[in-house]
Amino acid sequence: MAGQETECGSDGLPVLVQGSWSQDKLYFLRYFSSLFNRGMKNLWAKRAYVDLFAGPGICKERGNGDEFSGSPLLAMEGDLPFTHFYFNDINKDFVDALAIRQQKRHPSALVQYFNKDCNEAARIIARQLPQGALTLAFIDPWNYELEFDSLAQLGSRSGTDLIVTFHTFAIRRNAHQELEKVDAFLDDQNWRSRYRASLSDTSKPPTTVLIDTYRSRLRSRLEYTHFGNPMPIRNSHGKTIFYLLFASKHPRGLDFWEKSSNRLRSGQKTLL
Repeated sequence: MAGQETECGSDGLPVLVQGSWSQDKLYFLRYFSSLFNRGMKNLWAKRAYVDLFAGPGICKERGNGDEFSGSPLLAMEGDLPFTHFYFNDINKDFVDALAIRQQKRHPSALVQYFNKDCNEAARIIARQLPQGALTLAFIDPWNYELEFDSLAQLGSRSGTDLIVTFHTFAIRRNAHQELEKVDAFLDDQNWRSRYRASLSDTSKPPTTVLIDTYRSRLRSRLEYTHFGNPMPIRNSHGKTIFYLLFASKHPRGLDFWEKSSNRLRSGQKTLL
């Protein structure tokens, strides 16, 4: 898939090569997952983690070559992890590498693997989630390939929190070429007129229009009620390359998000 630079890792399996920003993104996910599991363990015995773009499990930082756990292995770490895991990637080599790494590091974890398009995987996983499970779905695409109708299969469940990597830059750069795909991602064709108007209206930037459109559909169609402040993830030059969006149907989820999103890896507070 475009945008995925891979190399052979120290264990002989493929790794994703990414910028330092990837560790910032994973820092928030790690901290949120810890709060999520610790805070809800007495109320929800089953806590499921869904990763539709799981990758091979290990990443390598571009430049210094440091290897670090990707989102699926990270979700298994800690003394109180999730109880059920659902990992998908369209790249079979990634799925195979992740399965090997999981067996070596967390052999007792309850994991189901899928090698499918993200839209198909979302529908299948939604049907297989345990009854009565609290779920965190990490939606981490490279652009906007997950259709809202597919996301709705997961989000329609009452106990599903969402963390979505929202690529406003990719939409703004490519929307004119792939309008129908963006329509399906946002679940709204009217975003086009609002977006065009925002290009000349400094009171509401285009990025805000796109995020507000997505949140509006989460609210009206899937009944999400609590949204954290968009978390900008910036490259080494300080430019925002995407946002992490959070949505929950319970105020406790928002509390976890606010606690985990107000600090950088360095320990400094973020400036949104």
